[in-house]
Amino acid sequence: MTSSPIPEWFDSTQTRSGEGLEFLRGETREKVLEAVGAALLPGAEPTESRKAVKGLFCATEMDGTYSAWRTRNGIPEDRSLGRGPIALEGGGTFAVRDLFEQQAHRTQWLAEQLSDLHEIVEHWNRYEASARA
Repeated sequence: MTSSPIPEWFDSTQTRSGEGLEFLRGETREKVLEAVGAALLPGAEPTESRKAVKGLFCATEMDGTYSAWRTRNGIPEDRSLGRGPIALEGGGTFAVRDLFEQQAHRTQWLAEQLSDLHEIVEHWNRYEASARA
């Protein structure tokens, strides 16, 4: 089986708005985590804020939702990241919403590329659902 080339939008370091910020590496990632924490968890201790925000990014990568994360972390419904990119310390911006909105496309592309693995995951999900019933 030959796989398709990875589309540009799949790369978590790219956003549809054309920003090429390297979210997964170094200083930019820390700035994004800090800015999202400041917006959603104002006044929180930095270590706890970073942990919670990393949980948000992990949840969305696993097809979780912001709403479920917000509920688990006690974030008021009226608190959000806004519509546009968030400002980063020291300058620059990052389009967090674009990153989150791309996740469904990334999941679909992986499912198409790894159909055997996708079938196993679907089987496991059905098994887990029946075991809980």
